Amino acid sequence: MQGVDCLPDFFIPTISLESNDDVAKIDEVSGKLSTLNKLVFVALTWLGAISVYLYIQHGDIQAIKQSIADHGLGQIVAELKAPKSPEQLQANLTTVIAQVQTARVNGTKPDEKNVYTLSGALSEVVQHNPELPEAWQAATVLVSYRSGTPAASQDNCFGQNATFYSRGMIWQPNTNGTNTVEIIPDTVAYSNCTFDLSDVEGFNNTYIKEFREKGNGTTVPLVIQLINSHLVYHGGVAIPFTTLQCKACTYDFDSTKPPPFRVQELTRKLLLAINYADISVDVHGAV
Repeated sequence: MQGVDCLPDFFIPTISLESNDDVAKIDEVSGKLSTLNKLVFVALTWLGAISVYLYIQHGDIQAIKQSIADHGLGQIVAELKAPKSPEQLQANLTTVIAQVQTARVNGTKPDEKNVYTLSGALSEVVQHNPELPEAWQAATVLVSYRSGTPAASQDNCFGQNATFYSRGMIWQPNTNGTNTVEIIPDTVAYSNCTFDLSDVEGFNNTYIKEFREKGNGTTVPLVIQLINSHLVYHGGVAIPFTTLQCKACTYDFDSTKPPPFRVQELTRKLLLAINYADISVDVHGAV
């Protein structure tokens, strides 16, 4: 497959993730129109020119501004949803990745409407092309861009004492032939910390692994709750949660390869969420 460098420059649209300079220029021009109404009216003798003048004077300036602001975004969203070829899809994804990364580096504040529109298109792309690495990289960097960063640095969640909740119980045989009921926690909650979803080793070093390995290998569903925390995933394996619940969270995702199914579901949930700070994803029963 060929990359974006093989395409002529005019093929690659620019995504408007912030206010457009052209829109500002239109505001300036529209302000001047009020002082030039009489002069313009005399000058505009041709019927076509008069029609344009009346169009602007009747408040349709917003339609022009919106058309300019959405031009690049509208084109790339349409082509993401209905690409003419795999090469075009890959090129557009590469464009999205580059421009979102540039916006993050420059500290450009995301336009929620435009970013959400692009998120919806990428959600369809990863759903229909789950094997495509560029699709997941575009999706994950957009999740991070939309989320922003935590207000302050936070310690590793696995270095703090978690809160456990027990709703399930399991029987564990004793050596004397009797049985005792042992409560196995199925929910672990962390708050005000950074949770690395790919740090399976760090997670296993906490006593949640010891609890969950009791009972002759029987495993109960695991619910992970994160409160006011920063959720990180930079590729690779993922902690085997059944349900992940986030409240007042931020996200730092970047995956250059198709992630595990759990992370795929989480990423799509974040792309489509109106309130991405508070989400819940359930993969119970999924293969």
